[in-house]
Amino acid sequence: MYHLSVTAQSLKILSRFFKGYATLDSYVDIRDSNPILFKQKLVVTGKKEINKEIIYDQTRGIMSMAGVKRQILPNTQDPLSAIFNIRRIDFDKMKDIQMNINTNQKNYILKGKTELKSLSINKIIYKIALAKAEIKRSEDSPYHQSNVEMVLLRNNRENLPILIKVFASGASINIRLIDIK
Repeated sequence: MYHLSVTAQSLKILSRFFKGYATLDSYVDIRDSNPILFKQKLVVTGKKEINKEIIYDQTRGIMSMAGVKRQILPNTQDPLSAIFNIRRIDFDKMKDIQMNINTNQKNYILKGKTELKSLSINKIIYKIALAKAEIKRSEDSPYHQSNVEMVLLRNNRENLPILIKVFASGASINIRLIDIK
């Protein structure tokens, strides 16, 4: 299995108003690129710490969180495994993105389109993919919708996410790649 791990923290400039951090871990099956386990820790000053651990059984179509089992759609992803799988899409052959996502109670669909571009920085041409997608409940509820935009640096093997912008629940979150190991 692959172990994917992300850490995030609030900007220092905002620390007088808001201070928090998050850690996300996803364990992905090498054979089918689907998550087996997802862990999330969210700490915000003045609020109760949130810890989630979700186990996915893709064969039986269920996930379990704190002993509660929920039905999931085929090939359901968590946020990290979704990004992992987007990294592997050949955008020369496929312009549309569609994935099932669930880390809570309801099944969601990430659905969007990509546009291929070239970007010149210091006379070096970089190939990028711009992806715009919506995340919404699979039963087409008008509530709980999010917008996602991604800038992916393309090379021969993968699409490296260098910027992800998410607008959800009235808040905007910008995620920049600052390190990769």
